Amino acid sequence: MKKMKREYKYLLLLIGLVFTGCLIVYGPLLLKQIPFEYVTIDTREQNFAFYQEYSQIIHQFFETGKLNFYSWSDFLGTNFLVSKIFYNVTDIFTILSILLNLNFWDGLLIFQIVKCILSALGIYWLLSKYEIKPSIKVLGGISYAFCASMCYFSVYNTFTTFFTFLPIYFVAIEYFLDKKYKWLLSILTMTLAVTNYYYFFSLSFFTVIYVLFRYLIKYGFKNNKDYYLLRFKQTLEMIIYYIIGVLMAGIVLYPVILYLSGNQRIGGYEFSLVYDNFKIYLQIIASLFLPLHAFKGIAYSFNPGNYSLNELFMWGGTFIFIILPMVFIRKKDNVKIGSIFGIISCLIILFFPFAIQAMHGFSDISFRGTVFIQILLIIIVSMQFDRLKEITRKYIIVTSCVSIIMISFVYISPYIVNSEMIGDYSKSYLYAGFAIISIIIFALIVYINRKNKSIVWIICIFTLLEMVGVWKYALAPYSIANERHSYDFMNKATSLLEDKENGLNEYLSNLEPGNSSEYYRVYVDKMDLYWDFGQNTAMFYDLNGLSTYNSLFAPSLQKLYELVPEMLFSATTYISVNEPNVMTFVNTKYALVANESQLPIGVDWELITNNYRGWVSVYRNKNYRPLGTMYDAVKVYDDYSNTEDFLNYVLCDEEDFDEILNNLNDNSGILENIRYKDNYLLGTIESDGGFMVLTLPYDEGWNIKINGTEIEKYEVNGGFIGLTIPSGKVSLEMYYSIPGLKIGGIISGIGVAMLAIAITIDLILKRRQL
Repeated sequence: MKKMKREYKYLLLLIGLVFTGCLIVYGPLLLKQIPFEYVTIDTREQNFAFYQEYSQIIHQFFETGKLNFYSWSDFLGTNFLVSKIFYNVTDIFTILSILLNLNFWDGLLIFQIVKCILSALGIYWLLSKYEIKPSIKVLGGISYAFCASMCYFSVYNTFTTFFTFLPIYFVAIEYFLDKKYKWLLSILTMTLAVTNYYYFFSLSFFTVIYVLFRYLIKYGFKNNKDYYLLRFKQTLEMIIYYIIGVLMAGIVLYPVILYLSGNQRIGGYEFSLVYDNFKIYLQIIASLFLPLHAFKGIAYSFNPGNYSLNELFMWGGTFIFIILPMVFIRKKDNVKIGSIFGIISCLIILFFPFAIQAMHGFSDISFRGTVFIQILLIIIVSMQFDRLKEITRKYIIVTSCVSIIMISFVYISPYIVNSEMIGDYSKSYLYAGFAIISIIIFALIVYINRKNKSIVWIICIFTLLEMVGVWKYALAPYSIANERHSYDFMNKATSLLEDKENGLNEYLSNLEPGNSSEYYRVYVDKMDLYWDFGQNTAMFYDLNGLSTYNSLFAPSLQKLYELVPEMLFSATTYISVNEPNVMTFVNTKYALVANESQLPIGVDWELITNNYRGWVSVYRNKNYRPLGTMYDAVKVYDDYSNTEDFLNYVLCDEEDFDEILNNLNDNSGILENIRYKDNYLLGTIESDGGFMVLTLPYDEGWNIKINGTEIEKYEVNGGFIGLTIPSGKVSLEMYYSIPGLKIGGIISGIGVAMLAIAITIDLILKRRQL
């Protein structure tokens, strides 16, 4: 009882320290109502927009009982729930924020504070399984709550949610190894798989390393066949429970796998033994000694120039790299063997591209998964504190000097190789100077107090001040309210074109007869009308727009981008339909601009009004084509010549050519009387029959019926829907359901049943042992 009370005391202390640190960092942003946008535009352009759309879906579900899967305003239309799982759909904290009706920016910060506290408690719990002293567990919790990864990725909801649950996942492994609560491993596996599949693959890779590391810590090496047979059986059983957890996540993972299979960012693995840029090695070295999350917004000499390579964060405070070398001077025991294995594994992952690529799903190189290394380093260093009193003056001097030399090395070597200094790195020198001063102060603290019983608490306070100080200073430029950096600006920028919700759509619907029964797209000037707010601003107006900033757009459109590469800019995530023929093809009807010079060139526009809201001009595309248009000619993709082909030909694969050719007819039937909402679209067609192209992205989730009879759909014209239409006046019905959702649900059901069986068998075996 006394031990439990003591434990609660330390837990409350940890909560208090982390909460205080969070208030210092995030409190001013909340009080001053300043949007939390650190370095990246993703928070505003992606997460904010997707949050608004998701909020509508959730509130509509509670009002009507119907769940809307499809988003009409998300760039040409897409499967919103599956495509945004990466961003927010399965994030429990995002859902809570929506249910509590929190402003996006408030919710982001409030739940970041919650996640910092929970992640610290998770590390505390994990270190308890290593029988670490409470004071050291508090230190580990502080280190993880404010580590480089947790801070930098705090603008990405699902990332930090994953980081929050990550230590508890390893706790579940610990319980499994102790033959307790085996079901917890399946539950945590499912939770992490559902929370962020992007990191889950990396976790699966790293779990192998962690289990081997733990075996060595607990048991060391043994010359005993029975021991290895026992470990093999235990590992096999662990794999079964892990697979059960994956199956339980099937309702999310299976639809995601189907959706991602056509995404251009998946795959592309090329075996590489070494990096082609020496600065990447400098970045790796620096990531341990320097708070690189604070460097992201500034220039620095060892920057490899690639954002995915820059996101390398292992800094968890000065104590990590000063104490870590103690592994190599301690007497040989299981802790030393396991720790060295862990360190070598981390070095292989970091210094050999093929290893980090494998961890990243055999795809492009990315260091985002280094958060796993962060946890392993905290565990390894925490286990060295039992020898803290053995630290000598020589050890402190050597480790401190080596650390300072390494920091200097990563700065100086680029100048030696390039023979010149490029750019202004003055601010980065401040962080380097801060790190060096921290090393000196920490060395003095340890040396003076190494035999002091309170030394760990002194290190705790120093580490908290150090980590919070770095993050506070890094956020300083983003903590100042200005005209474009305030809640007020965010609200105005996303409602500038209307006085009430859906006001712009209502205006356009009543602008011309027949608009209310059509599906059309609208071009809006990004600079003056959207205030350069972002590519996804159309989502705030529920407008069928022509641009997006999204790495997970409808996979079928990949073909369109191959045919019209000028639609892509800034890698593969900034997309805009700006080519005149393609704009007409995707039924762009109106353009909203502040002046005529902002109109897209090449489209035949006519002015409708120059007085919308007193200053906005609305132009109509004279060559506007409806959502569904009949064609009388067909081409295979190999014969594609230019964008005019989109207007004059059905473009298709070789295998569909003959079938489509036989269904062509020389008539001008169009899709009329359109009604669309939620997961359906309805309309009528009056024609002599033929082949129609609907400019909605092709998706297996669409169930399409003509006069109540399901018909075949084709993928044509760069990823859109093609249909064979019978003669006469016919009704078209389109209903959307998430591909793979039912099968995924069945897989989840199988996983739940398997877990129930596994728990039952385990209970029976335990009773027999009694």
